[in-house]
Amino acid sequence: MVKITSAENGRIKEICRLTEKKYRTRYGKFMIEGYRNVKDSLPYLSHAEIYVAESALQKYCSEFNVDFVCADAAFAKMSDTKNSQGIICVADICAKALDFSKNCIFLDGVSDPGNLGTILRSCVATGCSNVIIRGGVDCYNPKVVRSSMSAVSMLNIIESRETDILSQLKGEGYKIICADMKGQNLFDIRAEIDKFCLIVGAEADGVSSEVMDLADIVVCLPMENIESLNVAVCASIMMYQLKFRKNGG
Repeated sequence: MVKITSAENGRIKEICRLTEKKYRTRYGKFMIEGYRNVKDSLPYLSHAEIYVAESALQKYCSEFNVDFVCADAAFAKMSDTKNSQGIICVADICAKALDFSKNCIFLDGVSDPGNLGTILRSCVATGCSNVIIRGGVDCYNPKVVRSSMSAVSMLNIIESRETDILSQLKGEGYKIICADMKGQNLFDIRAEIDKFCLIVGAEADGVSSEVMDLADIVVCLPMENIESLNVAVCASIMMYQLKFRKNGG
């Protein structure tokens, strides 16, 4: 266990930089903060390092293999939350590969960290293990990591600006299903669906035309007295329906 006393320590400065995507890319690392998030993420992480505030050491030392204990002022400089729980984990950003036995979601420009985090949690809950992100907010943004509550570490997340990956999924037997307000009622779909890739779009603009053109089916959720739902709510409902409905009805 190494003790860090200065807020100007090189490690502290490096971790502070992880709030920016360019440094996460440069270092190949991201930060996880908070007791539950760190605890649940650890089994899925590579080269994880645990940083604990000095005032929280007694609380965590029996449960975690603490690598660095930081003076409270030094820890506060790293923390990205208003009410820190005194524990941070830094881990490698690992390259992931799609698992073609699992369902998939394609996020076309989702830009709000809270929305992305919620979608990722729903992906874990519905077994939609493959996530393709095309533009929008970075999945390793600290706000996304916090709101996803360990889901970032549990999923196969691929960032791709290209749409060719949808053609690849078709070749692997996936039905490409696009969410759009002008689509047919999702609950009226009777076709058998073995594996699916659900496409949802940006909060303001929806799915781009070049992506929608690759869809096999365009679907929507029925609405009463309102035009649309939050993208995270919409994606979650659709994943649950597609996953747990009975094929053919």
